[in-house]
Amino acid sequence: MTEHLPLTISFGEDSAAPATDLVLLEQEPEGAYAGRLTKLGAARYLDWALYATAGAPAPNVVGCGGAPGNLDTALLVWPLLDDVRYQLFATIGNLGAASLGEVEETDTVSFTLTTTASIKHPARRVLSAKWLTGPWTTGGLKIEPPPLFVHGRELRTNLPVYGSVRVRYAARRYRHPLRIPWREAEPSLAADSWSEWAVCLPAEGRPVALAISANRGAADMAKSGKDCGRGGGISIRIKGPEEQWPPTAEAEDRVLDCEYCTGKCEEE
Repeated sequence: MTEHLPLTISFGEDSAAPATDLVLLEQEPEGAYAGRLTKLGAARYLDWALYATAGAPAPNVVGCGGAPGNLDTALLVWPLLDDVRYQLFATIGNLGAASLGEVEETDTVSFTLTTTASIKHPARRVLSAKWLTGPWTTGGLKIEPPPLFVHGRELRTNLPVYGSVRVRYAARRYRHPLRIPWREAEPSLAADSWSEWAVCLPAEGRPVALAISANRGAADMAKSGKDCGRGGGISIRIKGPEEQWPPTAEAEDRVLDCEYCTGKCEEE
């Protein structure tokens, strides 16, 4: 169970607070098509509706980001140093067990006659690099690409250079699944008063807070009063019984309205 943490956020200097950031806290991004009905999904549904044998289950054509009755997301904790110990809290939902994983990241960064450039996530090692411009050094002298190495969220060289480089690197982070029961989320979503937070408390260093975003389409789902909500409609042209494929201008229009979570569709 998640320990619900009363949270008051204020801004200002506090000389007693730790000054060092030891973790980076993020919410896992949703898939590009989460909660949306795509043409491919609609085509899969129509293929099932027209040609499936009796009793065959309907395909799940709308990615939801949650099971019926819940909203699912995840919080990502990126340690900036090795062996960082921390506690993670959320003001809503239930946090699952953390899993540690190594992922590959790609950033494009620029050096401006400097030896360091910032990357998005704390890296463990450089996997590959491709210079897009340069590199040049002092006086505009074009040079061979220098060795690149990483330290936390910094990409470093051994001499000042100017140019842009696309770098692929390995990073390590903890993933904490967060399941939010719909009964907890619905009231604030329906009232446009959603304000939920996650807080990471390192054993040493500065606490980090993050505003938790509700799943895409969840507010519309709450306001509609439906348990699952709708994933959107799409108009698809299909051929008639005597028609050749591809369909002609006389083909029939069918509009599908698909549920957000279950993937079930209805024709308007």
